[in-house]
Amino acid sequence: MASRSVPTETASTDRTSRHGFLTARLAVPRDQAAAALGMSIDSFERYVQPELRLIRRGRIRVVPVRELERWLEENAEPPAREQLRGVR
Repeated sequence: MASRSVPTETASTDRTSRHGFLTARLAVPRDQAAAALGMSIDSFERYVQPELRLIRRGRIRVVPVRELERWLEENAEPPAREQLRGVR
């Protein structure tokens, strides 16, 4: 199956450099982290941010993409099939 390209303006973790190359971001602002998880910034700050290591420089706060991936892995529920096995 052929892969499809994602337009730059919709890829929150990608950025076009000044030389025109597409580069993956290593960290994103909190509003983009919240959007990547499909939640509001308020929910992100209340439920997710306390469990993440942030990078702080002055007033800037960014979330490493690896931290978001780690949080997702640790907080994902097992598939329904595995949950049913434990009930029997």
